[in-house]
Amino acid sequence: MTKIYSTASNDCVFPVYKAKQKGETSGENCIEKAVIIKGKANVRDPKTLQTPKYSVTEVTTEELKILQASPAFNRKLKAGFYSIDKVPSELKADKSAQMTESDPRVKQSKAKTKTNAEGED
Repeated sequence: MTKIYSTASNDCVFPVYKAKQKGETSGENCIEKAVIIKGKANVRDPKTLQTPKYSVTEVTTEELKILQASPAFNRKLKAGFYSIDKVPSELKADKSAQMTESDPRVKQSKAKTKTNAEGED
């Protein structure tokens, strides 16, 4: 079993469609098999209140071959959202991840706030 580490916030499905019959130009696309990569990274679990940095999905060698043939999977792999058999050291969060104190968007915020204790003399 191969492990795929994901830093994406949502699950992602990579389908394989059935081949069309000879001479068939139109018709429904039927999914023959689909591989699901778990997400839920950087999303707080409502029961435990923990926020995991990545999720792990175990796939077979057959499913790994399907994923490696998928252009969408390869784009996400190249962008750093997925890694194969390697725990992500540099975690890249997608845009739906929660902001943290170390987030540059929070540090560069121009909003100024005062607490009640600061406003009183």
